[in-house]
Amino acid sequence: MSKINVTVYSTPRCPQCTMTMRHMSEKGIEYRHINLANEPKIADSLRRHGHAQAPVVEVTGQVQQMWSGFDPDRIDGLLPLLSAGNK
Repeated sequence: MSKINVTVYSTPRCPQCTMTMRHMSEKGIEYRHINLANEPKIADSLRRHGHAQAPVVEVTGQVQQMWSGFDPDRIDGLLPLLSAGNK
């Protein structure tokens, strides 16, 4: 059974963050939301790993992915993984 966990790291007043979370919600993708304004240590860690813009999307579980910015194609690419987890 496939299982993935999705975390969206966002910043306040970030249009790409809003679009990412809206797209995931519309597609039925459950995610954990972390506001980087409240988590400076996590924000520093993400920057050290080369993520200079928000949102940062982290996928863990059967697959490991991490990307920055609004990327609807990558979000849509998660759908088959979620479907496989429901079989």
